[in-house]
Amino acid sequence: ERRPISTRNVEEATRNLRREQSFIPGDAINQDSADGADQRELFRQSLFDADVMRHHDTDGIALGYRYDGSPVIWHDQTAPPTDDVRDYQPTTRPGHRVPHAWIDKDRSTLDLFGDGFTLMSFGAPAEASETFLRATKSRVVPLTVIPVSQPEIAELYERRLVLVRPDGHVAWRGDDPPEDAGAVIDVIRGERPRTGAARR
Repeated sequence: ERRPISTRNVEEATRNLRREQSFIPGDAINQDSADGADQRELFRQSLFDADVMRHHDTDGIALGYRYDGSPVIWHDQTAPPTDDVRDYQPTTRPGHRVPHAWIDKDRSTLDLFGDGFTLMSFGAPAEASETFLRATKSRVVPLTVIPVSQPEIAELYERRLVLVRPDGHVAWRGDDPPEDAGAVIDVIRGERPRTGAARR
């Protein structure tokens, strides 16, 4: 799942290099002369023509990458946001990096992940969490359920249930538990490929 991300990032770096090499200054650029001033102006303009800010303003590259097509993500059929170098659009679409939000003054949602799987529950009934707890317990898969009450975070996270991998990427999401939580857990832990069953 990492290979497409590496390819994307290397291709963007290569495009940046080619843009920056589009103008090769002459020897006069360091001279205090009319030719030097002309060369410096041409060089300055070439940086703007090459969209130099694209090289530095890269939230989309750093935060917006996603694992489309990963065999260990339970993908839904929602349309992906635009994969833009500069613009990062927070989303809990499966495969994406889970959004940051402050739970309290000193703790972010990103602090919740890293030790096993995490099921974030935004007002979902307790039975919804129990469905996943039973499925993970029978498979000896670590799962922590974290209720979140802040409505602004619930809006950001888009669904009442969001299952997050230890690396902070969304593995599954839904407003209701799946018909077969065990099938979801088997897919996201790499036990078996996803079939047409339990797509809810």
